[in-house]
Amino acid sequence: MSGHILIAGASGVIGSAAVEHFTRLPGLKVTALSRRRPVTAADCAFTHAAVDLTVPDT
Repeated sequence: MSGHILIAGASGVIGSAAVEHFTRLPGLKVTALSRRRPVTAADCAFTHAAVDLTVPDT
């Protein structure tokens, strides 16, 4: 599998679990969107973008 996945709400319970799950699949690049960086296992490699989807221009 190869591709790029974008996870909005990544700092929530389901979002952080999704980040951990998808970072463990080979060939996927993961980008996490949330106000705060998600708390995940130390071996999870992903890009985090700090955004608040309720505030324009963030």
